[in-house]
Amino acid sequence: MCEQCMAKTVHITDGEFLPGEFLPGWFLVQATCDSGYKMRNGDYGLVQCNDPAFIIPSNLKPIPDPSFGLSDEQVNAMSKEEIKTLDSFHDLVDIISKFLVADYLIVSYDLVVACKEAGWNPEVHGWRIECWLTHKMGEAIVKFEQKENDKEL
Repeated sequence: MCEQCMAKTVHITDGEFLPGEFLPGWFLVQATCDSGYKMRNGDYGLVQCNDPAFIIPSNLKPIPDPSFGLSDEQVNAMSKEEIKTLDSFHDLVDIISKFLVADYLIVSYDLVVACKEAGWNPEVHGWRIECWLTHKMGEAIVKFEQKENDKEL
């Protein structure tokens, strides 16, 4: 049985691409139980098919980049609290990047191609793709959690 099924994952998506896709050809999932071989309740996974190629532990929940889309002047004008949040984001990216290492070069290549198709531009967003990817995962998670909260009301 596949890891997704065993961990009873839910798909996290904002619906920009094909139904359920987070990036073209990729799904962002979250485990809802501890039944997987590798995934535990709350862990996040980036999946092409069946088993996640990348697993991010639940304690490293991706968050949106608070400086995404801001000019240098706007970043420089951030409050101390906003800068603290930005520093926390970059610390998180540094840790998450260690989980974005694949056993096979083709998987990493596929992820980079999907990010480019989804809008990552190194000249605009910087060459650290993991910053952009963490931001996008964070945005999708926030939207997903808001929809789930709305369902409960």
